[in-house]
Amino acid sequence: MATLAEQLSAARKAAGMTQEELSAAVHVARNTISSWEHGRTQPDLETLRLLGQILHTDFLNGGTAPETAGDAALPKKTAEEEPQSALSGRSKKHLIVICTAVLAVIAAAVCLLVIHSRNLSSTAKISVSPLKNPAPMIADADYAESGLGWEFTFVITNESDVPFRPEKASVLFYKGESIVDRIELDYDSLRKYMENDKLTNSDLTPMHISWGANYPRFTSVELIMSGTDDHGHDLQARTTIELSQEKPQQ
Repeated sequence: MATLAEQLSAARKAAGMTQEELSAAVHVARNTISSWEHGRTQPDLETLRLLGQILHTDFLNGGTAPETAGDAALPKKTAEEEPQSALSGRSKKHLIVICTAVLAVIAAAVCLLVIHSRNLSSTAKISVSPLKNPAPMIADADYAESGLGWEFTFVITNESDVPFRPEKASVLFYKGESIVDRIELDYDSLRKYMENDKLTNSDLTPMHISWGANYPRFTSVELIMSGTDDHGHDLQARTTIELSQEKPQQ
């Protein structure tokens, strides 16, 4: 029967370890390993157990390998354990199905939230433009100061699917760069120009705001439209119409 020194040396070499590597694993000096393998000294019981764990050898039972692998080392299942094992497999499959369903529900909810968030983030697209620019000067006896003046029209449209409610419109009259007059229109006044309570891209006709001005007081007129869309965005659109200073031919 091989001595402990021989068993230790053979087990170390079988594990592919050097004396230095084994000494580091056992926390002793390298020459201590050499002393053990040459039979000059012997490790204590605790160290033997540690060596056995590292080198997979039971030095306390003659250097045999521990029964940790192979079918012989595994306890045989009893007849009572077999149904339990099968039930465990079915339970795992059931758990996987439940987890998959939960993940599918979560994914669907996330998609709906993303879509809803995108819808809320979309904004009405309001366009304000002149029907004619510049507005031509016309002769009409109703223009008391000179018999001359302008008639101009602003066209307001919603180019999106998000309804828009115009809250206020300011009509600013300019002489050069200076504002010399203004008209403020609230929602009730604007509603008269609208097809429905709000502007939508399904309106049959755009919203038109028409007004007049006397010559020679003005050179341009600006419309500023303010309101809120159905997603709560405060919006403003504006445009300017130049007033032609060319008098109509008599």
